[in-house]
Amino acid sequence: MSVYRAARVYQVPESTLRDRTRQNVAVDCHHGANTLFTTDEERKLVDHIVYMADIGYGYSLMDIQYMA
Repeated sequence: MSVYRAARVYQVPESTLRDRTRQNVAVDCHHGANTLFTTDEERKLVDHIVYMADIGYGYSLMDIQYMA
């Protein structure tokens, strides 16, 4: 598949794909801040929030931010 077509199909900027295929940017790089939680910690927090909502105690956004 061409870079142009892949950009259209996956809705990714063509320049991003071109930079990566030309090895101008490492494939495994990421932008933004490091995550606060590991994947496992995040899953546990989400499971807890969903459980509490299921039993009738929903958290507000401020409650969730405080827990984090």
